[in-house]
Amino acid sequence: METIDVGIHIQAPIEQVWDSMAIFHEEQPLAKEVKFLRILKEGPSGINGVGTVREAKIGMTKFVEEIVAFDPPNYFEYRVRKSTVPMKHDLS
Repeated sequence: METIDVGIHIQAPIEQVWDSMAIFHEEQPLAKEVKFLRILKEGPSGINGVGTVREAKIGMTKFVEEIVAFDPPNYFEYRVRKSTVPMKHDLS
């Protein structure tokens, strides 16, 4: 099995990075590779919190993911629940 680790260092204030990466914007995809973003189920604290289930299409791959941790502006975690590409996904 292959493993993919991704990291990036961004020279910007943490709040600015948080707002562009962790806050979900259906109308504003992060990158041109993102074909669509959609909320399937809102979590108890809204569309950006734990329990939110969202769908994204990136390139030719469609994912359904669930937010499992959300601690602004420090981190958020999600699990891919379904994907059009077979994979084992522990946590992001």
